[in-house]
Amino acid sequence: MGDKDVTEKLLEDYAEVFADIINVLLLGGNRVIDPINLSDAVKRSMYKVDGKQYSQERDNAKYWNVDGVRIALIGIENQSSVDKEMPIRIIGYDGASYRKQLKDRNDIRRRNQGKPDNEKLPVPPIYPVLTHVLYFGDKHWDDEYKNLRTSFNEPSVFSEYISDYSITVSEIQYLSDETVGMFTSDFKYVAEIFTKIRKVREGVLPKASIMLDDVQHAEEVLDLLTSVIGKDYFPTDVCKQVLEKGGEFDMSPVLEQMREQMDVQAKEELNDLYLWLHDNNRDSDLFKALGDAEFRNSLLDKFKSSKKS
Repeated sequence: MGDKDVTEKLLEDYAEVFADIINVLLLGGNRVIDPINLSDAVKRSMYKVDGKQYSQERDNAKYWNVDGVRIALIGIENQSSVDKEMPIRIIGYDGASYRKQLKDRNDIRRRNQGKPDNEKLPVPPIYPVLTHVLYFGDKHWDDEYKNLRTSFNEPSVFSEYISDYSITVSEIQYLSDETVGMFTSDFKYVAEIFTKIRKVREGVLPKASIMLDDVQHAEEVLDLLTSVIGKDYFPTDVCKQVLEKGGEFDMSPVLEQMREQMDVQAKEELNDLYLWLHDNNRDSDLFKALGDAEFRNSLLDKFKSSKKS
């Protein structure tokens, strides 16, 4: 497992952060899940394809237990870009968790064979499994990529028989100020920074700072920011100096650097579009794009999408 994969997960692995994320993003800020009722779940599962065994691993997963009763298994997955196959990945994680429950129940039934009723172990009930995606990217995660059935070409003759599987996604950059204000854990600082990154992209340069003395897990917060945003903006030596110094960490220069990089990237993408239009004998579209911002942006979005596909 790479360092990036690990550092993205460290902050969320703390029970109070995990509970805070779920309480705010899925439960409207209501403190339904108490961190004390969370315990670590098995993140890795195995599966076979053509006789070969493979492993898959969740980013984060916790059991939610109340008064000794397991209520649910909750998973969190981090994404910095849209993954059209995410519903398939998650159905693999969730399906493995349900399969484990069936195995555990069958194991207990076998152990109970031949025992008198008063010595039999209770067979635990099936509990639900849910997985939520934290998406840190700048483009919206379209609804069509939140469902299993949009991941394949569906034979129309089987439409009524094919089950769907939907996922839930929180776009961290697009959280409202009200929602960000609901967080009580260190994830609040992460959410604040990402919403301000979105504002930079929209042409606003907000002030941003983190009072590290108020952060319970300062190193893990910086690790997550470094992992998702990149070491160009959060060099390792700078992060180390910031942690050692403590106090206020002014992130305005980081946002300024981002804005400059966004401007450079936008110009390069526009030049690439104009060259492509010219090379493909679409000079009429090129001239129209020069004077029509809406048309230009539409062409640019389609051009960038075609390069990714």
